[in-house]
Amino acid sequence: MKPFDYAVPSTLAEASDLLKQDGAAALAGGTQLLLTFKWLPPPKLLVNLKRLPGLRGIEARGEEVWIGALTTLADVRRSPLLVERFPVLGHTARLMAVPAIASTGTVGGNIAWGSPQADLVQSLLLLGATVDLSSGRSVPLREFFTGPGQTILERGELIAGVRLRGSDTRALYLRHSTRRLADAQICSVALTDRRAVLGSCGPTPVAVDLPEGAPIDEAVEAVARAAAPRDDFRASAAYRMKLVRNLTRRGLEQLHAN
Repeated sequence: MKPFDYAVPSTLAEASDLLKQDGAAALAGGTQLLLTFKWLPPPKLLVNLKRLPGLRGIEARGEEVWIGALTTLADVRRSPLLVERFPVLGHTARLMAVPAIASTGTVGGNIAWGSPQADLVQSLLLLGATVDLSSGRSVPLREFFTGPGQTILERGELIAGVRLRGSDTRALYLRHSTRRLADAQICSVALTDRRAVLGSCGPTPVAVDLPEGAPIDEAVEAVARAAAPRDDFRASAAYRMKLVRNLTRRGLEQLHAN
């Protein structure tokens, strides 16, 4: 491995300045970034964000719930506030990672990586999350992704946190992977009886509004029409399309039963 420089900023402004340098990369939990070292050269400068103040926690702020970017998946799993207001987030975090990964992987990292397979992103999208950036910008999460691994983040810009309004105790998240917690998902669906968000079915997460009052069969086909899965080493597009229909049907039947 080639040598690289390493920095541990103590303020957002310092972190932003460091990340504006050519070849700089941010390190939060490192669960995705460090994997890339197996096949890509390391960055010239690795900027560790873990000591930045005020970016970890889950708080009620008026009618909103704020989740800091450095909040870990383990924090999301055990948050009483999320259990009360948005239990699907804890459920998603429990499904997506083994305890060792959950204790280091962060909410901000799951979003910033820009992967269409990012589990937590789909549930946050379903809930209408807004992303707060270090520059002072606030962006609806649905506008954050521009392509696989691509986002609207500008050089030196960081995710500070995400905000959710109100509550939603009925939302569901379903995923399929080869091994339950050890692998990236092959296909996933976050849904309510009004909306669905698909993972691994397009270059970015795919959001679908369900036909109001439609039978389950009609709603399932509406979701399937929006999916655009591709073949890769994990699964074929045809197999993913079957999973879209099966997971969506299972979720809608569960919602209707309750």
